Amino acid sequence: MAKFDVNYESTLSPELTFEKLKSFISSAEGIKKLDDSAKIEVQEKEKKITAKSKQFSAGIAIQPSGTGSKVSISVDISFLLLPFKGKIQATLQKMLEKNLVG
Repeated sequence: MAKFDVNYESTLSPELTFEKLKSFISSAEGIKKLDDSAKIEVQEKEKKITAKSKQFSAGIAIQPSGTGSKVSISVDISFLLLPFKGKIQATLQKMLEKNLVG
């Protein structure tokens, strides 16, 4: 497995950021679109979301940052997906930008 991180600074509060990401990831357009066998676990109190499948695992953490929040995504992909690492990173960045607009 190969690991990489994606970070994003949002102008939204940590609570709103968490709710928007939770909603998106649980939707048909989120993680399930990439791998419908993925198991998603939401930790409301810690504002963390994890997703695991045979092809990848990912952890999303949201923390306060100034007047907004910082989103940190740690992804671990299988070696079969390694050639697509750049595309996966770019897709995650676009997803954050699209869903976390204030």
